[in-house]
Amino acid sequence: MRKRKRIIELILFVFVFFIYAFSVSNNIAFWDSAEFITSNYNLQATHPPGAPFYTLLCSFILFFVSGSWSALVINLVSAFFGALTVVLLYRITFLIALKLLKNSLSKNSNNIAVLAGIGSALTLAFSTTFWAVSTEAEVYTLSSFLLLLMFYFMLLWNNCDEAINSRKILLGIVFLLGLSTGVHLINLSIIIPLSILYIHKRNG
Repeated sequence: MRKRKRIIELILFVFVFFIYAFSVSNNIAFWDSAEFITSNYNLQATHPPGAPFYTLLCSFILFFVSGSWSALVINLVSAFFGALTVVLLYRITFLIALKLLKNSLSKNSNNIAVLAGIGSALTLAFSTTFWAVSTEAEVYTLSSFLLLLMFYFMLLWNNCDEAINSRKILLGIVFLLGLSTGVHLINLSIIIPLSILYIHKRNG
């Protein structure tokens, strides 16, 4: 089962990434794309409140790239994290669906969970907004990836019974929260569901 799950995730990532890479912008696009490419290339601050972690990450990648390829590479970074986000959504949906079907009498609960995961992942992948930000220089795909990664760790923490591992996962979430605020402040919104889940597990 685990091997099949990994194969599905790999196929999903490769498929979505190649679609994004095929439709990615070759240079600058509308909105903040030109600003982010320039700030990443010159290691400069962006518009308030800024995106320091995103800028540092992309600037590091550009160390290994010729200047004329900078725009395309930064756009491909968005495509890469967009595809990772899609895979992560598949994994989260699979876990939630499997838990909901846990008490079901259906023998095909795993297959149903897989189909639910693929459906939700592809819906996100080819939604107009997400496809657009995955093909240009923007912070949103990296931000979405970190947000879903924190949510995924929340699910792992909720299912974890060992105190030591539980604390490690919580520390991982806090670390990711710190990183993600260096991409986009919308990731602070994860504090609300994390708090609710924490109170529910401690008092449940």
